[in-house]
Amino acid sequence: MKLNDKVVLLTGASGGIGSALAGLLVKKGARLALMARNIKRLNGLREDLGGNVIVVAGDVGDESDAEKAVQETIGRFKRLDVLINNAGVAYYGSIERMNMKSFGIMMKTNVHGVINMIQRSLPYLKKTKGMIVNISSVAGRRAIPMLGAYSGSKSMVDAISDALRVEVMGYGIKVLNFCPPEVDTGFAKNAFKESGVDFEAQKGIRRIMTLKPGRVAGMIAKGIEKEKREVVAMKSVQPVNYLMPGVLDRLFYQFIMKPYWNRYS
Repeated sequence: MKLNDKVVLLTGASGGIGSALAGLLVKKGARLALMARNIKRLNGLREDLGGNVIVVAGDVGDESDAEKAVQETIGRFKRLDVLINNAGVAYYGSIERMNMKSFGIMMKTNVHGVINMIQRSLPYLKKTKGMIVNISSVAGRRAIPMLGAYSGSKSMVDAISDALRVEVMGYGIKVLNFCPPEVDTGFAKNAFKESGVDFEAQKGIRRIMTLKPGRVAGMIAKGIEKEKREVVAMKSVQPVNYLMPGVLDRLFYQFIMKPYWNRYS
């Protein structure tokens, strides 16, 4: 798929991967509808990007906001070629002490939000034989301690992508499931956190596996252009988890759980 002149609706566009991807898509000639809750950041991004860009303030977890974003996109550009479900939120904490209210809010964004946007976009994507891009995570392929809730939500995104890909195949719609590793953004600052849990302070070995937003944006754009079905940015995770799951258990324990051992024991 050539991105030039394509109409793209991008959620979670106000920072991190979203804003980096928006900048790249504009350079490739796409027309953009950017959605996020932070309208101030969206307006600033629109001023920086120029060109054919509109912004829509809203929460993907809210059905009326999802509908508004799609309708404003169609109202301005008269079509929709690509939906990118990038909006997401994390929960840092143990299963034992999980705050179920925070868990519910996270699931509303990470799972309900994906479905909300897909359902409202599909009537228009059917007309253009377009594409749906779901931003998942390598954590959806191998759950990470203290990120069990987030990992679970991304496993659901993987499953939704796999089922949807076949369900819409007859309409000529493509589905790309993109699984990045940890990305160097402000994502952790906006996450729900259990008291005393600070993933940023315990990065350790994870730093060597962290990618920059611009690199991830480039990988997503390439996946769209090549109409890939799935991209797992850290390819080693799956075979290692399949062949040596116990090794990963011990590594995660050593570098993630040990710093909290005294607190939990």
